[in-house]
Amino acid sequence: MAFDAMKGLSEALRDREERHSREPRRIFCEEESQTLDRKLRCLRAGMTVRLTFYCRFHERVVTDVVREVGESSLLIGHEWVDFADVYRIKVLEIPAGR
Repeated sequence: MAFDAMKGLSEALRDREERHSREPRRIFCEEESQTLDRKLRCLRAGMTVRLTFYCRFHERVVTDVVREVGESSLLIGHEWVDFADVYRIKVLEIPAGR
């Protein structure tokens, strides 16, 4: 194939861009941590939320239904997120009857 060399170059450039775009984990003050903790305790399965969290050196935003809430993590869509990685929570919809 004539362009195999370009594939290696594009992968190297993509890897380099990813390394340079990494973000440090945010550190919260005590008041921010307490507010976030209260919001996490109010989450229930079935709620639609916008969740901002830290994942593999990057900040991610996911809007989906909370499927399960565990002791220290939650399942949003098809992804488990550790409470310690959550930056922001916005409840968009609470199912009827809750």
